Amino acid sequence: MSKAGERWWAGVFLLLYLFLLFASALFFTGKLARARRVGRAGIGWALMAVLCILLFGAVGLSLVVYSDPSVEAGWYWFGWAVFAVNVLALLRLFRAFGSGR
Repeated sequence: MSKAGERWWAGVFLLLYLFLLFASALFFTGKLARARRVGRAGIGWALMAVLCILLFGAVGLSLVVYSDPSVEAGWYWFGWAVFAVNVLALLRLFRAFGSGR
């Protein structure tokens, strides 16, 4: 494979990883809320949501802790954004289980 092809695939995998950082926990909490509305327990969706929240929340928090805002401002604020999205997903998780269905 040529260098251009390697760079292209590296870019694709980076975009996929960044998408997963943002969307996976919100996706699984949405599926959990839908399952709970239908009348199912949704425990599998809840476990996947908790796993994504813990894993990607830790990644976001480590970006905040280990990057300097004066040097790596993009990674610093990206870490805060990822952490905030995962906190939002955690609140959605609590709301899904607190609905009483």
